[in-house]
Amino acid sequence: MGSETNRISGAVATSLMVIAVGVLLLLNQIGAFPARYELSFWPILLVAFGAAKLLSSQTGDRHWGALLMLVGALFQLNDWGFIHFRFRDLWPLLIIAVGAMLLWNSLHGKNLLVFKTSTDPNFDGQFDLNYIFGGGEPRLQTKEFRGGRLNAIFGGFKLDLSRAEIQGDEAAIEANVVFGGGEILVPETWRVVLHGSGIFGGYDNKTRYFQPDASQPAKTLIVKGSAVFAGIVVKNY
Repeated sequence: MGSETNRISGAVATSLMVIAVGVLLLLNQIGAFPARYELSFWPILLVAFGAAKLLSSQTGDRHWGALLMLVGALFQLNDWGFIHFRFRDLWPLLIIAVGAMLLWNSLHGKNLLVFKTSTDPNFDGQFDLNYIFGGGEPRLQTKEFRGGRLNAIFGGFKLDLSRAEIQGDEAAIEANVVFGGGEILVPETWRVVLHGSGIFGGYDNKTRYFQPDASQPAKTLIVKGSAVFAGIVVKNY
């Protein structure tokens, strides 16, 4: 019930932000703002999308929301002439973001890259993976899969779950990618539901659901998160 409530509240926040963006852009089109303060489409979209994430009850979503709002605000201020930079001038911000993530995880007793295998005695059926300026191809084989989180900035991943089994009837993966891409491989016997949001990117479900034994309970994988200038595809092996 809790996960369903979070999903609905997140969808409501995103919907409200989309409406707000539409209203602002309509006012912009009819000249309601002074010429100097006309809005640019994609920076304000980043700010609104980040705000929706910031309103989420998920800690990871709030972190991504703050980052998206910062990037969108910087580009909007640049368009207005308050600051002056080129996109290539922003690379030090990425180092700052990496340092902030390291600091946050250190203060909360987490590593930047956490992946427990099914042979690890501390394995709890979940994973937490973060890729920055890089990527990986983790493969998970377990009968206790419950979900996990994947974050990539200027990086990517290929997560192989083709030999994993979901514990219970449902599992969820949160996949957030900025300037990158990712693949998630799943068995044909899993039903995939996408709740991801994209800005100049998106999610694609290329799976084919097939359950040869009708007496077996249906297994559902929910994939959510955000793709900004990125693409995430879920497919069969």
